[in-house]
Amino acid sequence: MDNNGALTSGIQHLLGHADRRSTEIYLEKLRNVERDAMAIHEEQSRQVA
Repeated sequence: MDNNGALTSGIQHLLGHADRRSTEIYLEKLRNVERDAMAIHEEQSRQVA
C-alpha cells in the first residue's frame, strides 16, 4: 500500500493502529527489509556476471 501511494492514515486505519507512529514504524521496517533484499540481489547479480 505504501509503495503504491496510499496515505499513511489509510494504512493506519486498515491495520487498526490507534497511533500513527506505530504505522510509521512498521512502514520504515518494511522499507529497510526491501532495501536489504535489493542489496543482496544486486550483490548476487554481480557475482554471476
